[in-house]
Amino acid sequence: ELMSHFSLTEKYDDNPSRGSNSSERGRGGGDWVTALQSHLLFHYTTALSQVDLDYQAERELFYGRSSLNNTAQAGTLSYATQLAPWLRGGASDTLRITEDVDTDSDPRGLRFSSSRGRSRKRANTLKLFLEPQLSGRLSLRMDYSNTFTDVDVVDEADEIQHGLGASLHYLTDTRRSDLLSLSYRVSIHTFERNADRSGIGA
Repeated sequence: ELMSHFSLTEKYDDNPSRGSNSSERGRGGGDWVTALQSHLLFHYTTALSQVDLDYQAERELFYGRSSLNNTAQAGTLSYATQLAPWLRGGASDTLRITEDVDTDSDPRGLRFSSSRGRSRKRANTLKLFLEPQLSGRLSLRMDYSNTFTDVDVVDEADEIQHGLGASLHYLTDTRRSDLLSLSYRVSIHTFERNADRSGIGA
């Protein structure tokens, strides 16, 4: 099964200069933005397994501030299968590439060097999960994720994030499929020195 989707959105942003560059902030005023999104999904299923190949592309065009134009692409390959009558498992891998003036809006994770100019960020996320069925109403989901974020700015550090979680689900009403869930997740962030790529051609 192959599905595709395309959307075009016109919006007005009253604060488009999100970067930490003071000259950009000082310009003030809003701007009209054209947002283009395309989505392509390939879906294949068998009696026990499911495979998905997903590609998304996004492009923002600013009318008055072309320096803020940005592009993002993401591709995901996922696989899930029934390992046993009581056990389901799967894995997925996502590569996301963004090229932006300021790709981080979270004030806790501002990348001040990259926000001063055009930079490229690559993030690769690997996810694994197991779902054992403990009883007719009780199930457990255990998952692990690993995300590596690489930024093309020598002054910044690359980031590695490990995540481990577990969720316990109890079916309280079989007719309405009501669930009672208890979840716990822990994340560990580490940083590595960014290699100097100034001598490597584009």
